[in-house]
Amino acid sequence: MIETLSHFSQQVGRMLARVANRRQGMPESILLRRARTFIVAKFAYAIPYLELSKLEAPKVDALLRKTYKQALGLPPTTSTALFSALGAQNTVAKLQK
Repeated sequence: MIETLSHFSQQVGRMLARVANRRQGMPESILLRRARTFIVAKFAYAIPYLELSKLEAPKVDALLRKTYKQALGLPPTTSTALFSALGAQNTVAKLQK
């Protein structure tokens, strides 16, 4: 199931990148809202049904961060600590509640 979520997050990231670069683009606030709409809804629905091990939860967090970074136009090598300080993302722990 994590492979399915990974594939879905890659598709959404590419879609957001295409929309962001098309014509005059979209503001980051709208792109972030779109990322939340697609990714968080899918992950919030799927995660309660998954029995994530201690090794799989960080992988799902990484998928969420990667998609948010793509939506904001940040390079993939952006520091996770600095990115988390923005408060723009959800974590698996928040989605499982």
